[in-house]
Amino acid sequence: MKILSIALLLLLVFLSAAAVLLMLAGVISRVLREKSRRRSRVSGQPAQEQIVPSHMAAEYSGDVERFRDSPTKQLLEKELSLKQKAGFAKAADKLSMFPQADLTPQQEIGRLVSIGNYYLAANKYRQARDRYEKAKNLAAQSGDQRGKLASLINLGLVSAAERKWDEAISFYQQAIALDRSLGYSKGEAIDLNTLALLQENRGDLNSALTHYSASIEIFRKLKDVEKTELVENNIERARKLVR
Repeated sequence: MKILSIALLLLLVFLSAAAVLLMLAGVISRVLREKSRRRSRVSGQPAQEQIVPSHMAAEYSGDVERFRDSPTKQLLEKELSLKQKAGFAKAADKLSMFPQADLTPQQEIGRLVSIGNYYLAANKYRQARDRYEKAKNLAAQSGDQRGKLASLINLGLVSAAERKWDEAISFYQQAIALDRSLGYSKGEAIDLNTLALLQENRGDLNSALTHYSASIEIFRKLKDVEKTELVENNIERARKLVR
């Protein structure tokens, strides 16, 4: 009887361990499948499709949201509500009504960048470019480096949306130089990856691979696993095109 009890106990322990192992195997399998799907989805994605202007536009508020008087606050709240409803062109028009005399240079740059971003999201590239150019010029005059950086990045995106690859590349090269001077490592890595995407679209695969490699090196130092994987997939795709 004692032997039978011990045997039953051992059997229960074995079955419990097997159940745990099966559960772990299921979890690991799901994780690996998801990772595989994600890698497949990104690695098979053309470079042009990864440049999504409305998602990648650099934000810069310039403290434009810090107002005390009620009319200006109401105007800002209206603009934000339109943005949330994806009424980007209307939000841009509303933000254009801000009384500019009340703004500091940094706030005016923030206002122009925001208007440009809304027009960019609405695929109104000419209007977006106009605001970004004004923001860049004002940033140069006032010495606002962060505002200049946002303007350069977004001008590059407008150019990319219009398939003006050389122009887009020039803007991103300037943005990367500014990233470095400001010590923005993560921003530099992101912009290097985008620069490589632009060069890949232009057909300059060797330059693209050089900048993908520079981007991934920074992401690895930052221990950003997700972005490291994304750039790895870009490198894999570009290498296949070289062969």
